[in-house]
Amino acid sequence: MNKVYMIVGLGRSGTTIIGKKLAEHLGGFFLGELIYLSSRGLENQSLCGCGEYIKDCEVWSPIISKLSEAEKATLKCAEEDLRIKNVFRFKNQSTYRDLFKRVHSLCGDRRLVDSSKIFPYAFMFRKDPNYVFIHVVRDPVQVTSSMLSKKYIPELGTEGYLHNGGLLRTPLRWSVVNLLVKYLLPIRYTVFYEDFIEHPEKLLAKIAESTPNALSGHSLAGNPSRFGDQTIKPQPQKKKFTWFEHFSIRALSWPYRIITRRYL
Repeated sequence: MNKVYMIVGLGRSGTTIIGKKLAEHLGGFFLGELIYLSSRGLENQSLCGCGEYIKDCEVWSPIISKLSEAEKATLKCAEEDLRIKNVFRFKNQSTYRDLFKRVHSLCGDRRLVDSSKIFPYAFMFRKDPNYVFIHVVRDPVQVTSSMLSKKYIPELGTEGYLHNGGLLRTPLRWSVVNLLVKYLLPIRYTVFYEDFIEHPEKLLAKIAESTPNALSGHSLAGNPSRFGDQTIKPQPQKKKFTWFEHFSIRALSWPYRIITRRYL
C-alpha cells in the first residue's frame, strides 16, 4: 500500500483546502474525511467532490461495491466509536484499523490524503510506517468564528451549520485536541494555516516532491471548499466577538498557545 498522508487537528482549521492542495501536489487521491464513509457514502445521498452522489461516483462506486455487508455495518459502528468524546475507550481499535486499512488499499496505487482529522481515528495508525501524520493548526479565534457561522451546503441547497461547536466549547476542544495530537501522535509536519496561506508551495515542497495527475476532486466529506478549484487566500473573520467573548476564547485556548508560542 502506498503512503497515506493523515491530516489531524480540529475542524475549521483549513484541513480540507490543505488536504486538497496536498493531494494535487503529490499527484495523489484526496479522500476527504474517510471516517464518514458510512454516513455520507453508504446511508445518505451526499455529494462527492466531483458533484455526483457518492454512490454514483465513478471513483467511489467501485470501492464501495467491494465492501461486504458486514464491513459496511462495522464502518457504521466505527464512526460512532471513534468520535473524540470516546477518545479513551479504544473500543474495537484493531478491528477498525484493519478495516480502514483495507479501504485505503482499495483506493488504488496513488498516494492518499485522508483528512478525517479525528484524533481517535488517527491514533489507530500511529505505529504504521505507511502513515505520515500532518498536524494542521489555525488561530482559535478564527476557528471559533467559523464554527459559529453558517456555510452553504450543496446537498441542502442552502446555508446551514456544518458543526456548531459553541463559543466556550470550541476553544477548549481546540487546546485539548491539539495537545493530544502534539504529544500522542508521531507528527511529521506541523502546518499552521496562516503560514500555509502565505507560502503554500513552500510548505507543500517540505512535505514531498511534486507529482502530476492528481485525483483531488473526489473527496467524500468535508468543508464545501472541496468542490471545484479553490483559490488559496486569507479568509475574513465571519463573526465578530465582544471583548468578553474574545477574552474567553483566548483564556480557554491558552495551554496549547503557550506551549507552541503561537497566537499569543
